Amino acid sequence: DEIKVAVASALKEGFSDIARAFEAKSGHKVIATFAGTAPITKMLNDGQVFDLVIIAGENVDQLATAGKLVAGPHPGFAKSGVGLALRNGLPKVDVATPEAVRKALLEAKSLAYSAGPSGLHAANVLKTLGIADEVAGKTRQYPSGVETTNGLKRGEIDLAFALTSEFKDADGIVDLGPLPASLQKYTTYAIGIHVAAPSERAARQLIERLLAPEARPLIVKMGMEPG
Repeated sequence: DEIKVAVASALKEGFSDIARAFEAKSGHKVIATFAGTAPITKMLNDGQVFDLVIIAGENVDQLATAGKLVAGPHPGFAKSGVGLALRNGLPKVDVATPEAVRKALLEAKSLAYSAGPSGLHAANVLKTLGIADEVAGKTRQYPSGVETTNGLKRGEIDLAFALTSEFKDADGIVDLGPLPASLQKYTTYAIGIHVAAPSERAARQLIERLLAPEARPLIVKMGMEPG
């Protein structure tokens, strides 16, 4: 069978490794579409059909409530915290405390975050630190964390929020590490089955593979924790 899966871009490396092993063992073909959580949510709300969806858990729940995905529980595949990174060539800054994060954000010439779950949290962090209005004029939003990281690499922005896993081992940036605990929030990427999944039986076999113990090292390799 062909299994069509919409997967958050942040999971591309780990999911692709697991999918290849699954294809070799099962004989099924996995056709993956990678995009941010927000664009994938829009695809489903616009009527696009996938067998499986793996995006931020809150969005999976929303899509189930809207009748697009089968009702829960929706198993978690992987989770990641939010971090900060600088473009290459800038002096490294401290982000170990909320005060240090606030100072770094105010002093940066330009900021960015994504339209996905890490970006939603970043916007809340700016409000929590009381600087949302001050930095609004120098803040840019990208469709996904991957595009945010690419913006840093291209030198379009100086300081950015994204999932810590999206900064891990990325060339062309300075990874500053995770936000301090009091400002931190983990995003769990959950698995949902479409109510009209054409290959539901094969899709459930893929879910078993995604949640199997053998998948854990591949999740950790991409800088995340098993869900």
